[in-house]
Amino acid sequence: MNNTDVLIAGAGPTGLTLAVDLARRGVACRIVDQAPEPAGGSKGKGLQPRTQEVFDDLGVVAPILAASAPYPPLRVRIGKVPVWQARMHERAAPTDAVPYPTVVMHPQWRTEAVLRGRLAELGGEVEQGVALAGFEQDARGVTARLGSGERVRARYLVAADGGRSTVRKALGIGFTGETREEQRSALADVRAEGLGREHIHVWVRPGRGMVALYPMAGTDTFQLLASLRPGVEPERTLAWYQRTFAERSMLRGVRLTELLWSSLYRVNIRLADRYRSGRVLLAGDAAHVHPPTGGRACSTCCGGRTSRCCRRTPRPASPAAPRCARTSRRGRTRARGTR
Repeated sequence: MNNTDVLIAGAGPTGLTLAVDLARRGVACRIVDQAPEPAGGSKGKGLQPRTQEVFDDLGVVAPILAASAPYPPLRVRIGKVPVWQARMHERAAPTDAVPYPTVVMHPQWRTEAVLRGRLAELGGEVEQGVALAGFEQDARGVTARLGSGERVRARYLVAADGGRSTVRKALGIGFTGETREEQRSALADVRAEGLGREHIHVWVRPGRGMVALYPMAGTDTFQLLASLRPGVEPERTLAWYQRTFAERSMLRGVRLTELLWSSLYRVNIRLADRYRSGRVLLAGDAAHVHPPTGGRACSTCCGGRTSRCCRRTPRPASPAAPRCARTSRRGRTRARGTR
């Protein structure tokens, strides 16, 4: 049986942030992810000021800022007619107290790539295609079974395996909240011809719905967001997105030319009943999910108190870790209540 201090299940932004932080502090850790290769897609594209501070601390903010940009102005149209324009975020000058005052746009696939690169510099790597098949715990640690058949003994297991966390379900921890099936959207990364990149473009057609194109900073692609009426299931094909865009934008001079990635998004607002069970901790979406507007989702995941707890703890076996995890949920609840 192989031993480590911390086993992390899930290699999204949360798991990678924690892995980088532990690695730079000399804490032995392994990070596994059941997907055969890193995830694609722009997904959570907004990085809040606090997230940038965390990434500065981890030594990755420079490459992220080099390829990111502040959100461009938002322009809403009905057909070709502009009806509203504004900025999603106010710009501000950096100060000693707030060194990164502006929310920036940076596709999630690139954020994860930067974190993986930093982890490699520190001697770590993501074990892709390796699932967490099961686990048992006692007072001194966790024995995990991997999909490869390997057994791993860890002092702590951190579940960063998303909103559908198998670890949380195995622990029987409730996920209180709601799923709003009536608030669903088709999400995609596309290339388009005939459209400028100086605005976030939004079109609203009464009776048909909304479609938006966000120019992804540092790329030649757009993130497309299209609202869905109840009962409508999107086809994950370029033809479907072309039809949807054409009927809602009513533009003839703009054409979607390539579909790179697509997904179905539904609004979930949920909070785990607790963040810890013995030697197992929940992190990121496994612990809390909510609408990602403004980059809040990535901010609460990457800058969450659960991973900051591990940064404060020289060795994961320290008694401070469980106490910090307990206070994490109280702090998160207060923060969520102020928004």
